Amino acid sequence: FAILISFYYSYNKIQKFKYFIDSLLLKIPIINKIILSKELGKFSYLVYVLTNSGVTYVNAINLASNSIENEKLKSIFENALKEVNEGKNLSISLKKAGFDYDKSFLQALSLSEETSEVEEILSNLSEIYFEENETKINIFLNILEPSLIVIIGSIIGFIITALLLPMFSMNLIR
Repeated sequence: FAILISFYYSYNKIQKFKYFIDSLLLKIPIINKIILSKELGKFSYLVYVLTNSGVTYVNAINLASNSIENEKLKSIFENALKEVNEGKNLSISLKKAGFDYDKSFLQALSLSEETSEVEEILSNLSEIYFEENETKINIFLNILEPSLIVIIGSIIGFIITALLLPMFSMNLIR
């Protein structure tokens, strides 16, 4: 219990620890897809809403990148934002900043910047990512359920064995 509290405290208070854990989470196969679809969906939706309501594209990217919760992704987007402020495309800047998690996101972003259909494509991207995230979470939960049943069954079996073993040993004493 103390380990969980110290982990929670460290994750929320120590920036380098949070960055390390977030980097690790992006390397775990199923979890990284859930995190990416959540973060990219949220980013796309925020940029779409902000640009649709009159905020400039660069300011919308700045505001949306501040909403990213994963520190590793946030640092990549912040590094890319520096180049976007200099007038470069976000897709190219993200590629240079080390965003190699989702090539289709970069391609769609590049296409939207070339065709000046940023709002429409980001709206479609956000819908796709939100649906994908829901699907990935359901798959993850379907995988997790049987594992949890086995783990809980093992714990209960261990407890029952620990309780009954001394009782059976008492019968042997005479």
